[in-house]
Amino acid sequence: MRKVKPPVTPEDVEDAISDWEEALRWIAKGWDCHEEYDHDVYSRELLDTTLTEYGKKPLPPELTQRIAQADQFFREITEESDSCVADIRNSKGLYLDRERYWYYYRWQRDAK
Repeated sequence: MRKVKPPVTPEDVEDAISDWEEALRWIAKGWDCHEEYDHDVYSRELLDTTLTEYGKKPLPPELTQRIAQADQFFREITEESDSCVADIRNSKGLYLDRERYWYYYRWQRDAK
């Protein structure tokens, strides 16, 4: 029998935001290694997944603001790139969609 996953709550979203904010603290410290950076950026994908599972319900404004601030900070401490951070390809062998997964197309400034 399949377990039914409980619905995502605002608290779950807040936890995912906190994880992304923590990852940003490490990213801001500078280049460590590619695998660590990839793992930190993956925190943003987990936030996206959590938001998708949360659905169309409106988020409390403070959570929306925290996401916007964290994403802005990420843009400030990274540079846009043509290369994807994660070597993840879909079933057709194509890299992640650049529009949808914008955060995987940004690199730490000192990584270049």
